[in-house]
Amino acid sequence: MNEEPNPVNEQDIVSRVKAYIYAHYSEPLSLALLAEKLGISSGYLSQIFHKTVQESYIKFLTRVRMEQAAKLLKAVPLEKVYDVSDKVGYVSVKHFSHVFKQHYNMPPGEFQEKYMSAQRGN
Repeated sequence: MNEEPNPVNEQDIVSRVKAYIYAHYSEPLSLALLAEKLGISSGYLSQIFHKTVQESYIKFLTRVRMEQAAKLLKAVPLEKVYDVSDKVGYVSVKHFSHVFKQHYNMPPGEFQEKYMSAQRGN
């Protein structure tokens, strides 16, 4: 991320934050860290992010991580859930499984099995 932002252009700030999240979703990320990288306050970043994206920073980050997890579970059906959890930025596989189940209405293992059986059926 560029260290010298133009704080006047909210769209530019949000675009850079989104790009950073997509590039670094597997790392520990916080609103404070992103705001610091841009040289703005986390309160301001939170406000403009929500206004521009129509969802909170944490919901956006969670959605990105869940979409990446689903891609991994589909692409590598034998991948261990704890490995997928780690690859998408979760320290706790229990927390990852809970969030995944909320997002997809099924636990990651069941999601994985569903895609393995669908691939076998083709």
